[in-house]
Amino acid sequence: MRFLNHSLAQEIVNRTTNIIHRNINVMNEKGVIIGSGDHHRIDSIHEGAVRVIETQKGFEITSSELTQFHGVKAGINLPITFHDEVVGVIGITGEPEEVRNYGELVKMAAEMILQQAVLVDEIQWDERLKEELTSQLLHGMDKLDSFYFERVERLGIQLDLPRIAVILKVENHSNGYKWLRLLLQLY
Repeated sequence: MRFLNHSLAQEIVNRTTNIIHRNINVMNEKGVIIGSGDHHRIDSIHEGAVRVIETQKGFEITSSELTQFHGVKAGINLPITFHDEVVGVIGITGEPEEVRNYGELVKMAAEMILQQAVLVDEIQWDERLKEELTSQLLHGMDKLDSFYFERVERLGIQLDLPRIAVILKVENHSNGYKWLRLLLQLY
Protein backbone atom coordinates (compact mmCIF):
# COMPACT_ATOMS: atom_id res chain seq x y z
CA MET A 1 0.00 0.00 0.00
CA ARG A 2 1.32 3.41 -0.94
CA PHE A 3 0.92 6.02 1.77
CA LEU A 4 2.92 9.02 0.60
CA ASN A 5 1.89 10.90 -2.52
CA HIS A 6 3.01 14.22 -4.01
CA SER A 7 0.22 16.19 -2.38
CA LEU A 8 0.77 14.84 1.15
CA ALA A 9 4.56 15.12 0.79
CA GLN A 10 4.28 18.76 -0.25
CA GLU A 11 1.95 19.44 2.68
CA ILE A 12 4.58 17.99 5.04
CA VAL A 13 7.26 20.16 3.39
CA ASN A 14 5.21 23.34 3.58
CA ARG A 15 4.18 22.87 7.20
CA THR A 16 7.64 22.00 8.49
CA THR A 17 9.53 24.55 6.38
CA ASN A 18 7.39 27.32 7.81
CA ILE A 19 8.43 26.29 11.31
CA ILE A 20 12.16 25.57 11.01
CA HIS A 21 13.01 27.76 7.99
CA ARG A 22 15.13 25.06 6.34
CA ASN A 23 14.56 23.26 3.08
CA ILE A 24 12.74 19.95 3.56
CA ASN A 25 12.58 17.08 1.11
CA VAL A 26 10.20 14.14 1.28
CA MET A 27 11.13 11.05 -0.67
CA ASN A 28 8.92 8.06 -1.42
CA GLU A 29 9.70 4.41 -0.70
CA LYS A 30 12.00 4.32 -3.77
CA GLY A 31 14.03 7.40 -2.87
CA VAL A 32 12.36 9.71 -5.39
CA ILE A 33 11.82 13.27 -4.16
CA ILE A 34 8.05 13.84 -4.17
CA GLY A 35 7.91 17.00 -2.06
CA SER A 36 10.49 19.75 -1.64
CA GLY A 37 10.99 23.42 -0.92
CA ASP A 38 13.27 23.32 -3.98
CA HIS A 39 10.77 22.38 -6.71
CA HIS A 40 13.56 21.69 -9.24
CA ARG A 41 14.49 18.59 -7.24
CA ILE A 42 11.05 16.96 -7.43
CA ASP A 43 10.99 13.62 -9.29
CA SER A 44 14.76 13.12 -8.98
CA ILE A 45 16.41 10.24 -7.12
CA HIS A 46 18.00 11.11 -3.78
CA GLU A 47 20.88 8.69 -3.10
CA GLY A 48 20.85 9.48 0.62
CA ALA A 49 17.20 8.49 0.79
CA VAL A 50 17.93 5.25 -1.06
CA ARG A 51 20.53 4.42 1.58
CA VAL A 52 18.04 5.20 4.38
CA ILE A 53 15.47 2.90 2.80
CA GLU A 54 18.03 0.09 2.40
CA THR A 55 19.37 0.36 5.96
CA GLN A 56 16.18 1.66 7.61
CA LYS A 57 18.38 4.06 9.57
CA GLY A 58 19.11 7.76 9.40
CA PHE A 59 21.90 9.00 7.17
CA GLU A 60 23.86 12.26 7.31
CA ILE A 61 25.77 13.96 4.51
CA THR A 62 28.28 16.75 5.13
CA SER A 63 29.46 19.30 2.56
CA SER A 64 32.76 17.45 2.27
CA GLU A 65 30.93 14.22 1.26
CA LEU A 66 28.78 15.69 -1.53
CA THR A 67 31.00 14.42 -4.35
CA GLN A 68 30.43 10.82 -3.23
CA PHE A 69 26.70 10.96 -3.98
CA HIS A 70 24.39 12.04 -6.79
CA GLY A 71 21.37 14.30 -6.27
CA VAL A 72 22.10 15.28 -2.67
CA LYS A 73 22.94 18.31 -0.61
CA ALA A 74 24.39 18.44 2.89
CA GLY A 75 21.84 17.44 5.50
CA ILE A 76 20.22 14.66 7.43
CA ASN A 77 17.82 12.02 6.14
CA LEU A 78 15.54 10.00 8.40
CA PRO A 79 13.10 7.17 7.68
CA ILE A 80 9.37 7.90 7.80
CA THR A 81 7.68 4.86 9.28
CA PHE A 82 4.06 3.77 9.34
CA HIS A 83 3.02 0.56 11.09
CA ASP A 84 6.71 -0.31 11.60
CA GLU A 85 7.40 -0.08 7.86
CA VAL A 86 9.60 2.50 6.13
CA VAL A 87 7.27 4.27 3.71
CA GLY A 88 9.52 7.21 2.84
CA VAL A 89 12.33 9.49 3.93
CA ILE A 90 12.40 13.04 5.21
CA GLY A 91 15.48 15.16 4.61
CA ILE A 92 16.53 18.48 6.10
CA THR A 93 19.02 20.50 4.09
CA GLY A 94 21.97 21.99 5.98
CA GLU A 95 25.15 20.93 7.73
CA PRO A 96 24.24 17.98 9.96
CA GLU A 97 25.54 19.76 13.08
CA GLU A 98 23.16 22.65 12.38
CA VAL A 99 20.00 20.65 11.56
CA ARG A 100 20.42 17.48 13.62
CA ASN A 101 18.35 18.86 16.52
CA TYR A 102 15.39 19.36 14.19
CA GLY A 103 15.58 15.84 12.77
CA GLU A 104 13.49 13.77 15.16
CA LEU A 105 10.90 16.53 15.56
CA VAL A 106 10.48 16.90 11.81
CA LYS A 107 10.32 13.10 11.44
CA MET A 108 7.66 12.90 14.16
CA ALA A 109 5.64 15.70 12.54
CA ALA A 110 5.78 13.96 9.16
CA GLU A 111 4.65 10.67 10.67
CA MET A 112 1.80 12.38 12.50
CA ILE A 113 0.63 14.14 9.34
CA LEU A 114 0.78 10.80 7.51
CA GLN A 115 -1.19 9.02 10.27
CA GLN A 116 -3.80 11.77 10.23
CA ALA A 117 -4.17 11.56 6.44
CA VAL A 118 -4.56 7.77 6.54
CA LEU A 119 -7.12 8.02 9.35
CA VAL A 120 -9.18 10.65 7.50
CA ASP A 121 -9.03 8.48 4.37
CA GLU A 122 -10.24 5.43 6.32
CA ILE A 123 -13.10 7.40 7.88
CA GLN A 124 -14.18 8.67 4.46
CA TRP A 125 -13.91 5.15 3.05
CA ASP A 126 -16.10 3.77 5.87
CA GLU A 127 -18.72 6.48 5.23
CA ARG A 128 -18.78 5.69 1.50
CA LEU A 129 -19.02 1.99 2.33
CA LYS A 130 -21.96 2.57 4.69
CA GLU A 131 -23.79 4.56 2.01
CA GLU A 132 -23.17 1.84 -0.56
CA LEU A 133 -24.26 -0.93 1.80
CA THR A 134 -27.44 0.93 2.70
CA SER A 135 -28.25 1.47 -0.96
CA GLN A 136 -27.69 -2.21 -1.73
CA LEU A 137 -29.86 -3.27 1.21
CA LEU A 138 -32.68 -0.96 0.11
CA HIS A 139 -32.67 -2.61 -3.32
CA GLY A 140 -33.36 -6.04 -1.86
CA MET A 141 -31.62 -8.89 -0.07
CA ASP A 142 -31.69 -11.17 -3.12
CA LYS A 143 -29.04 -9.05 -4.91
CA LEU A 144 -26.46 -9.16 -2.11
CA ASP A 145 -23.18 -11.05 -2.66
CA SER A 146 -20.59 -12.45 -0.24
CA PHE A 147 -18.58 -9.20 -0.43
CA TYR A 148 -21.58 -7.35 0.94
CA PHE A 149 -21.61 -9.50 4.07
CA GLU A 150 -17.82 -9.14 4.50
CA ARG A 151 -18.18 -5.35 4.40
CA VAL A 152 -21.10 -5.46 6.83
CA GLU A 153 -18.96 -7.48 9.24
CA ARG A 154 -16.01 -5.07 8.82
CA LEU A 155 -18.25 -2.16 9.83
CA GLY A 156 -19.79 -4.07 12.75
CA ILE A 157 -23.34 -3.82 11.42
CA GLN A 158 -25.81 -6.37 12.76
CA LEU A 159 -28.23 -7.23 9.95
CA ASP A 160 -30.50 -9.32 12.18
CA LEU A 161 -31.64 -6.29 14.22
CA PRO A 162 -35.10 -5.03 13.24
CA ARG A 163 -35.04 -1.69 11.43
CA ILE A 164 -37.46 0.79 9.95
CA ALA A 165 -37.01 3.42 7.28
CA VAL A 166 -37.80 7.03 8.15
CA ILE A 167 -38.36 9.77 5.60
CA LEU A 168 -37.88 13.33 6.78
CA LYS A 169 -39.01 16.41 4.90
CA VAL A 170 -36.86 19.43 5.74
CA GLU A 171 -38.50 22.83 5.38
CA ASN A 172 -35.59 24.97 6.64
CA HIS A 173 -32.37 23.45 5.24
CA SER A 174 -29.90 24.93 7.72
CA ASN A 175 -31.93 23.93 10.81
CA GLY A 176 -33.01 20.67 9.21
CA TYR A 177 -29.44 19.54 8.61
CA LYS A 178 -28.53 20.48 12.18
CA TRP A 179 -31.36 18.34 13.57
CA LEU A 180 -30.58 15.49 11.19
CA ARG A 181 -26.93 15.41 12.32
CA LEU A 182 -28.04 15.41 15.95
CA LEU A 183 -30.49 12.60 15.28
CA LEU A 184 -27.86 10.52 13.47
CA GLN A 185 -25.38 10.98 16.34
CA LEU A 186 -27.93 9.52 18.75
CA TYR A 187 -28.03 6.32 16.74
